[in-house]
Amino acid sequence: MKKPGDCAYRDDAHGGHRWVIAAIVGNYVLLVNITSIKPDVAHDPACVIGNNDWDVLTHASYAIYQLADLMTMNDLATELDSRAINIYCSVPAPVLVKIQQGFLTSVRANPRHKKFMASCMPPAPAAAPAMPPAAQPRPASRNIRKFPNPRRQSRLHSRGAA
Repeated sequence: MKKPGDCAYRDDAHGGHRWVIAAIVGNYVLLVNITSIKPDVAHDPACVIGNNDWDVLTHASYAIYQLADLMTMNDLATELDSRAINIYCSVPAPVLVKIQQGFLTSVRANPRHKKFMASCMPPAPAAAPAMPPAAQPRPASRNIRKFPNPRRQSRLHSRGAA
């Protein structure tokens, strides 16, 4: 059975690229394309993978989340049988985590793919309970004399004078 982190070479319109199985939930598989960073082409900074992070890469690369492919396990099996996809290695665990987290932070990822990825990510660790702020001395009350409204003052004087 295929598992998250398996890397495949997939024949496509551009001659073939590396695709990583980012997640499997139920009968569905989410694949994401990994490609080299080109100096003259903008790239998604959500997941940049250095060539020292993964020994298969010869150049710094990134995940193209907008081209991610959500397919059924049956469709994946069909592509594997027809040799349209050939699995040849596994992604190191830290790189897989970086790819998965990139789905959640990328502005270019399809919202449906983000939701799919969020459904299979482990819950974030609970934050430490907030500590109460240190007791601060209350500011000394100001002995501010409130001055009456001058209009009211003049009305009071005018009534008393009559």
